[in-house]
Amino acid sequence: MTATLQVQLDPGATGPTQRRRGRHRARRVWVDRLIPVLLMLIGAVVLAYPVVATFYNNYKQSEFAREYAAKVATADPAALNAEFAAATRYNTALNPKLLKDPWDEASSALNADYRDYLSQLDLLEAMGRIRIPALDVDLPVLHGTSDDTLAKGVGHLFGSSLPVGGPSTHAVLTGHSSLANATLFDHLPDLSVGDQFYLEVLGRTLAYRVDKISVVLPNQLDDLAVTSGADQVTLVTCTPYAINSHRLLVRGVRVPYTQADGSAPGQATSTMDWSIQSWMWPRLIGAGVAVLVLVAMIFGWIVSDRRRAARRAAKKKERERE
Repeated sequence: MTATLQVQLDPGATGPTQRRRGRHRARRVWVDRLIPVLLMLIGAVVLAYPVVATFYNNYKQSEFAREYAAKVATADPAALNAEFAAATRYNTALNPKLLKDPWDEASSALNADYRDYLSQLDLLEAMGRIRIPALDVDLPVLHGTSDDTLAKGVGHLFGSSLPVGGPSTHAVLTGHSSLANATLFDHLPDLSVGDQFYLEVLGRTLAYRVDKISVVLPNQLDDLAVTSGADQVTLVTCTPYAINSHRLLVRGVRVPYTQADGSAPGQATSTMDWSIQSWMWPRLIGAGVAVLVLVAMIFGWIVSDRRRAARRAAKKKERERE
């Protein structure tokens, strides 16, 4: 009993010193807990960011395509017809020697020919829109194949025919694959002979059926040349995935347009690819595990703190009874 009275009468045991020690211990506990929380959060963000960025960029690119269709729908028909006629004349006079590998920087040099090219189909920021129903692809088509352009959508290869169709034309459209933050042409290898894709240019919808799929070296351009009398479009991306030593060519030949895909010409609605690709799964699983571990840690701390508080309350009551 005497010992108990001494502890109670000792101001250092129950006064400011003890409170300071308690606050110090509380701060140390919070610091010790904050570090693993931050590490788990940073890990989850790092793992999930490429997946989230991919879906976000897919959405923005799809919206770009939708906006193109909406603007064309409200444009002056006479201006659209004049621009289309000018593009047709451009194709007739096109010099085949201008055709180069899409990823050859020299092909986008700002010379007189390239400036003339940029003046074609320039009523809007995009020259057109491509839809590939089998792949849920809906992307804008832009001038050139610069990195800037290919980050926004599909690039039209300078030196190839403008994508307005007609006899003796061959438009080449290029898109990235294996980017860490966008899908674009990732699924192009999944297209098969017989699949169709659609180009929307200045209010017109052009349908093409895949008739040839090939893999070539970057300097092999014969398959991109115009075939007399034919109306063709070739879709190009790098292959193999993430190695990019070759080019995958998916060629389509013009066919009559029908609404077999359930869409109307020039529709302003758009689709985007929400599918989870194989490279996304490890990241999503890793981020999910990090979040679950974090939740379990926080739950454990809450339970532990409540038990500790209950023990302190019980001891306090016991001392008061004494």
